[in-house]
Amino acid sequence: MAGVARAKAAASVVAMRGTGIILVIGYVFILIMNLLKHRCQWPVFLPFSAVGNAVAIAMLGYFGDNARECAAAPCRGAYGAGRAENRASMGHCAAFPLILARQLNHSGGSNVAWASAGSPRHWPALTLARTTLPALFRASSLTHSLMNILFAASELSPYAKTGGLGDVSAALPAALRARGHSVSVVLPYYRSARQLLENVTATDLSITVPMGAVPHTARIHTAVTDRGVRLYLVEKEEYYDRSNLYGTATGDYSDNASRFIFFSKVVVELGKYIRPVPQILHLNDWQTGLVPAIVRAQRLPYRTVFTIHNLAFQGSFWAFDFDLTNLPGEYFSPPGVEFYGRLNLMKAGINLAHQVTTVSPRYSREIQTLEFGCGLDGVLRENAHKLSGIMNGADYTKWNPATDEYLAQNFSTRALAGKEACKKALLSAFKLPAGDGPVLGMVSRLANQKGFDLVTSLMDELIAQDVRVIILGSGDSFYEDYFREFARKHPGKVGIKIAFSETLAHEIVAGSDFLLMPSVFEPCGLTQLYAMANGTPPIVHETGGLADSVENYNEHTGQGTGFKFAPYETNALRKAVQRALAVYADKPKLEALRLAAMSKRFSWDGAAAGYERVYEKAMTP
Repeated sequence: MAGVARAKAAASVVAMRGTGIILVIGYVFILIMNLLKHRCQWPVFLPFSAVGNAVAIAMLGYFGDNARECAAAPCRGAYGAGRAENRASMGHCAAFPLILARQLNHSGGSNVAWASAGSPRHWPALTLARTTLPALFRASSLTHSLMNILFAASELSPYAKTGGLGDVSAALPAALRARGHSVSVVLPYYRSARQLLENVTATDLSITVPMGAVPHTARIHTAVTDRGVRLYLVEKEEYYDRSNLYGTATGDYSDNASRFIFFSKVVVELGKYIRPVPQILHLNDWQTGLVPAIVRAQRLPYRTVFTIHNLAFQGSFWAFDFDLTNLPGEYFSPPGVEFYGRLNLMKAGINLAHQVTTVSPRYSREIQTLEFGCGLDGVLRENAHKLSGIMNGADYTKWNPATDEYLAQNFSTRALAGKEACKKALLSAFKLPAGDGPVLGMVSRLANQKGFDLVTSLMDELIAQDVRVIILGSGDSFYEDYFREFARKHPGKVGIKIAFSETLAHEIVAGSDFLLMPSVFEPCGLTQLYAMANGTPPIVHETGGLADSVENYNEHTGQGTGFKFAPYETNALRKAVQRALAVYADKPKLEALRLAAMSKRFSWDGAAAGYERVYEKAMTP
């Protein structure tokens, strides 16, 4: 009998092993067939356990990076050199057949289940913590009511700036404050801010937050900006005491995920200490994109508004960086912060903020398309109900030709003669001969996104027509070398300065006859606004904020403030330049065009009014 029992047991073991082998072979076969069929789609089975959850995240991180191979459409020109930030994975797959649906249970844990889906609209809804408005935050009629706003950004001009975000962070809070709101700004305490800010006061407040399993502490300092806005500075030397904001010429800082996850956590905690208590947390770009997720996970009463300044830079990191967020596991899912297996902080802000804005109406529509959506167009279409486009304003206190201290001679709509004096001074500054020929100016980062592929294709034609071209900027080494060599070969025709100079920027904008701005895409753009204020009609690609701000010149009616071209092609730009040169040859028409451009205004007060309406929507339960 014992022998029979042993034989049965042995047979059972063999059967179990055989079944296991068959199951493994079957699963591998299905996996291979799915990969062959879909290429960028992968079925995964994992035990419904904490271990399985961790392995799932790790596998998503691995496979998600490979998903770039099935990119449907890249964001054109998004990767011009010159701005060190974590780039986004620009590709996206047409479908994701098996996705992880994480369902929040009432005990705060997560149950993991698999669900089949063919498109994002079929993804199971993430059960997010709802935020309730306490009596302090409710308002029966929010229209024109004054609000308490904490404005969080990674840049603030002139203390820490790489682009337009710094200008917005300086001007918009000041405009909101001028309209009666209580506004504070919070910024990492960068080395540049240490050097440029005056009268910084150290507070007794230290904020400690978890970064995974390790607590990290920030000290809070206060100051007042040059526009009178209260400023909070987050000090953590190991993260922010560096020569640059996001990276060096060789690449991004490897710990950018840690740096800005930490900053986002401190922003949320800071709101609990400052008075008056913030009602609105206004977040900007991926560096603060995690804040809405933290607010929801902690069931905090703040309302969040997230502004997209440039969708091409998304803060896309490895899946294992999700551990640093300390968010519940269900947030690493398509309705949350996960994007094809990676942690995407731009997507986090879009998905989880109460309201989302962009910096021009046209750009808000463009980013919902495959061409300009940088892979997130589907996410933005899903969130279109809370998406608004508000045109940035221009700082006319600094860009007013009647008072600009950088100019050789001031001028205005009543006295345009000073503009010619500015042109002569500009030519002299770049050692170009004086003459009656037109001057085309550019103040720009040297990158594909800024349209330099079109500009280089026209350079020979331009100088053959007695046009002088003056360029100020830095960026892609290819374009830096190209323009240096072109200027060397054509002395007296081209002026190039590979750097940034505030003085030269003002001189070019005021002294040029036309401003070239043929960007592939432009969320808003500010230089064209400054140019029009200085009577320098811009020549722009009809996209984003350029399309919204420039009125195309009509040769029959004489109406317009500049010249627009489309599509994005060399010949289209060529025709726009020729139209501009034809107006230049007709001095009465040129003067009328200059006056029309100078009369156009995009005020920050108007932009602030637009944000008030968005804040009111966010405050509505």
